Amino acid sequence: MKKNRIIAATVVLAVAGSLFITPVQTFAVNAMGVFRASDPNVITISAQDLTEITQNIQTFMNAHKEQYDGMQTAGKTENTAQDKQNMGDTMKQYETTLNSASDFKAFSFSLPAYFKDQAPTITQISLPAKTVEVDTANINKALAELQSPVILPDSLDGSTAAVIPSPAVIAEYPDAICFATQKPVFDLPGNMGPIVNQAVSTLPLLTDDIRSQLGNINLFDKNIYLPNVEGVTKTADLGGVTGYIYAVNDIASLGDSLLSTFQSDQAQSPSDSTDAGLTQKLQEYAGFEVILWVRGDTLYGVAGKYTDDQLAAIAKTMR
Repeated sequence: MKKNRIIAATVVLAVAGSLFITPVQTFAVNAMGVFRASDPNVITISAQDLTEITQNIQTFMNAHKEQYDGMQTAGKTENTAQDKQNMGDTMKQYETTLNSASDFKAFSFSLPAYFKDQAPTITQISLPAKTVEVDTANINKALAELQSPVILPDSLDGSTAAVIPSPAVIAEYPDAICFATQKPVFDLPGNMGPIVNQAVSTLPLLTDDIRSQLGNINLFDKNIYLPNVEGVTKTADLGGVTGYIYAVNDIASLGDSLLSTFQSDQAQSPSDSTDAGLTQKLQEYAGFEVILWVRGDTLYGVAGKYTDDQLAAIAKTMR
């Protein structure tokens, strides 16, 4: 099993049903570092929440159809095979092959005893810090379009914000991948952190219940939160922590259900090509599952074509 395929499966499995709604795909991927798999710090998402969010997104898309169509056109132009190849080549410079799990020093990581007779390929990924200049005008414009009651003060304009990613480690076996990482460190200017927390916890696209849950957490602390999605997430006792299991088949079914809530009229529905591509990608990974859990500040996971019980058994032997 090639590394890029199993990593893609991991990403697909780890994200909740909101990934199926095209406008929030990027947001959901970026937000993965915000989620944590340690009771009681989970974000509980009901089927009604997902339906309401889907409807809210459709309303937003309809109100910004011209802008949204332009983004889709640009995406089609830029999303070429060469772009993907360039991205893969860029990522390789941040990868280091390790001789053993003990060579990984960022935090505690050991191989699962479940695979004691197999020798995996172990890779460390260390992405560089990313620094951006805060553009309050553009950010506030986006917030206004989302009908957010929050704005950034002009005093933050031109200041810099930085994200320092945590190193990640991946152990690739013939039929599974084990991985671990921690939440990025955020270096934000002034009171930008609390303002962003407030913006997320009051976002009109979300439901009252989810906004209430988000209002009780700090997005920029060390805690990592995972969505507990009704009809998708299953749990397993890993001995002191809870493992959260996501199956591609369940996510695909949820995605089909959510997409059906969009009106069939072409002018009001999401991009057919984008959604067809995502559906096709999910079909490639039919039968795959991932289990995620947290010990301390570290997120661990195992992905592969295994049953719930098998994933839990693997996870129990991994630290």
